[in-house]
Amino acid sequence: MVVKVGTLDDPSVYKPQIAIFTVDKQAFHHIPDDVKAFERRPG
Repeated sequence: MVVKVGTLDDPSVYKPQIAIFTVDKQAFHHIPDDVKAFERRPG
């Protein structure tokens, strides 16, 4: 998938549905409570 720079400048347009590979997230990454999160690829 290619996402061009500036595509996500308006966060109200897109809402994340899931977060994957959270095992690798950094301390400054915030995942909202209402978003499903998986440490690895969901099976």
